[in-house]
Amino acid sequence: GSAGFAHPTAEICPRDKSGRPLPVGEAGELWIKTPTLIREYWNRPDANATDFDNGWFNSGDIGYFDEHGYLYLSDRAKDMVIRGGENIYPAEIEGALLDHPAIEEVAAIGVADARMGEELGVVIVPRAGSSLDPADVRAFAAERLAGFKVPRYVWLQREPLPRNASSKVLKATLRERYAAG
Repeated sequence: GSAGFAHPTAEICPRDKSGRPLPVGEAGELWIKTPTLIREYWNRPDANATDFDNGWFNSGDIGYFDEHGYLYLSDRAKDMVIRGGENIYPAEIEGALLDHPAIEEVAAIGVADARMGEELGVVIVPRAGSSLDPADVRAFAAERLAGFKVPRYVWLQREPLPRNASSKVLKATLRERYAAG
């Protein structure tokens, strides 16, 4: 599950939301510094102000280093769901649910919630010929995940998940489609 070691010419530092470096084993936004890094985005002063810091670049990935120096990638920062102050990494939820024999595809997304900030939702494409209902999905998730990571919303759809040209799931499209909860 590791991405390996950082390249010798690159520094990678997991940081918390305040920009402070995090200790070994703690996941945060990965900031990168390397001689081959771009200096800034062209004509994007707003993004430059948030994504660059004294030669460091915010990759938008969430990850951590273990005690041996191996890098582990958890998820993309923009996809992370924050439910009542708890970070939920969609990749973890998706990986757990893909073990269900009736699930072909799954995407975990955040849904705005007045009380919790966000609630977890999953969009599932069942395998052809299988039957599946939201209660089955929640029960399966509850056996494998902490209680706060069990999805509140489960949507089943027959069409494949929307993807871009590089086959990445378009979570923004799913959030727009299922935003009402």
